[in-house]
Amino acid sequence: MSHLIGTLLSFAGFVCLCLAMPRHQRDLLGRFLADGRGRALKMAGYGLLMLALLQVSFRLGWAYGAISWLGHMSLAAWILILLVSWRTRGA
Repeated sequence: MSHLIGTLLSFAGFVCLCLAMPRHQRDLLGRFLADGRGRALKMAGYGLLMLALLQVSFRLGWAYGAISWLGHMSLAAWILILLVSWRTRGA
């Protein structure tokens, strides 16, 4: 269960970081967000990635947790890349 939670937290973090970028705001939302909201999304994204690290490391220990966290982040990033590519393909 900790692997699923770690992957979901990583995915949510990457979604926040993705939406903090003006290019993805334009492509996915059709508009630009305010600067303050973009900064808040960046902070939330990094916070969720750190929360994923803490969650997995407390379950598996720091050595295995760090390795598992990198795997979770890789999987989450690939899923997000595929979804963004699929969503913006027709645009």
